[in-house]
Amino acid sequence: MENHLEHTFKLYARTVIFDATKNKVLLLKKKSNQKIGPGAWILPGGTVEFGEDIEIALIREIEEETNLKIQSLELFVTKKMVIQGTHWLGMYYLGEVSNGDDLKNMEQSKHETVQFIPLKEVPDLRDYTVLQFVKNIQSNKEFFDALACDFEDHSMGQALERYVSMKMHHLIRINHECFSRVRVIGSYDRSAHVSKDEKNDKRFNFKRPTAFLDGDILYLCCFPSRDYVKHYVNLIATYFHNIREKKMVSSIHTSDQIVYDAFRSTNITSIPEVDVVLYGNIDHIGIFEDKKWEGEGDFLWKVGMIGKKRVILLGCKFSIWGDAGYFFVKSLEQSNSFTTFVYIGKLGSLQLDILPNIFLATGSKSFVYGQSIKWKNIFQDEIASYENILVGDHITCPSVIEETKEAVASFQKLGIFIDPEIGHMARACNELGRQFSYLHIISDNVVIPRDENLSNERDEVILKKRKKLFFEIGEIVRKTIEEMD
Repeated sequence: MENHLEHTFKLYARTVIFDATKNKVLLLKKKSNQKIGPGAWILPGGTVEFGEDIEIALIREIEEETNLKIQSLELFVTKKMVIQGTHWLGMYYLGEVSNGDDLKNMEQSKHETVQFIPLKEVPDLRDYTVLQFVKNIQSNKEFFDALACDFEDHSMGQALERYVSMKMHHLIRINHECFSRVRVIGSYDRSAHVSKDEKNDKRFNFKRPTAFLDGDILYLCCFPSRDYVKHYVNLIATYFHNIREKKMVSSIHTSDQIVYDAFRSTNITSIPEVDVVLYGNIDHIGIFEDKKWEGEGDFLWKVGMIGKKRVILLGCKFSIWGDAGYFFVKSLEQSNSFTTFVYIGKLGSLQLDILPNIFLATGSKSFVYGQSIKWKNIFQDEIASYENILVGDHITCPSVIEETKEAVASFQKLGIFIDPEIGHMARACNELGRQFSYLHIISDNVVIPRDENLSNERDEVILKKRKKLFFEIGEIVRKTIEEMD
C-alpha cells in the first residue's frame, strides 16, 4: 500500500529591519532545542494564521519576539519553499521601527539571541537571497524579456554556441535538474559560488558573475549595471533555448546609486592622480614595462611620465561592461582630476570585407540608444600614416546576443564598428568636460561569420596577432601623448 504525502499550503511573513545607521540588520537566533531550524539565524516574523491579516500578523509577531513596534511596512519580494509536502509562501517586507533602542529578546525559550548584526558579518542565513535584494535591488519589478536567439539567426552563426557555453556558470551547465528557473540580479557578490571557469591566468577582466541556489531558483549575481545584467539574461536564455531545455530566465535591475556604490566598494579611490588614463587591455601595449603593478583590490595600475604628462595604465579584474563604463568614468572622476581618458580594447566590424585581428579602429562618434555622442579624437593626426587603421562611426550595443543578422543590417546604416562600452564612456567624459578617445583591435566581423571570432579568441594564433597589434597601439598612444601640450 502506497503512502501518499498530504500536501498543504502555508503562508509566512518576515521583515527586514535596519538599525539607524542602515548598516546592521535585525536577526534572531533560534535555540538548539527548537524542532524546526535549531540554531538557525532568521529574520523576525512568523506564520500567518487562517483568516489573519498579513500585516497585522507581522506587527504582532515582531512585538512578541523583539519588543519593537512597527512604524511602516513595504512588501518587496516573495519566496517559495517546499518542505516535506508543505508549500510555504513567504512574504518579505521592509520595516521601520520607532523604538530600536527597546530591542529585547521576548521569547527566551525559543531564541538564543535577538540583535542587530552588521551586514558584512551576517551569518549563514536561509534568507540570504532576501538580503541580496535589500542590499542590491531598489525595485521589485521583474523583467521577463530575455532574448533567446537561434544560432542560425545570429551574426556569429554556429560559433555563437561555443561563445555562449563559455560564458555559463558551472552551476548552470551541470545542475539543470536542480532548478526550474534562473533569476539574474545586479549584485557584485564574491561570497556566492565563484565560477570554476574563471581564467585565473589573466590579470584583468577575469572575474565572472557568481551564483547560488535558493529553493528551485538559481540566482546569478552580476556586477550591477543594466547592460551586464541584460547581457547575461540573454546569454542564459539563448543557452537553454538551443539545448532545447525550457527554463524561465528573468532579471531584476538595480538603481544608478547601487552601481556607484559597487564601484566605491572597490579600491577606485586609491587610484593615483594623473593627467591621462589609459584603461582596458593595457598590459600588452609595451608602455611602462619596467614598472611593477600596484594596487590592492579590483583595480591595478602602473604610473609614469610620457612627455610632460603623468600617465596611468589602469586595469580591472571584473568586466566593466556596457553602461557600467559610464558609471566607472563618473566614479573615477570623483577622486581623480584626469584630463584625458583613453579606452584600449577590441570591437566588432560592421563592414563585410574586414578580417579580424588585422586592423585597428578609432573614431569620434557613437550611437547610444539612438542618441549621437561626439568627441574630438586625439589620435586623428598620428594615425594618418598607418594603413591598417580604420576610422568611422560606432554603435554601442548592450549585448552580443542582440547582434542578430537582422539587427546588424540596421546597424550598418549607422556605423562601421560595434561594442558595448565606447559610447557610454564618451558620454561620461563629455558630461565631465574631459577628453575621450579609443583605439581598439577589430577582433571579429559581425556581418558574416569568420574563422576568427569571439568564441576562439584565446587560440595561440589569434593571441600572436593581437600581441603585435597591441604593441602598435602602444606606439601610437605614446607618440600622441608626447605631442600633447
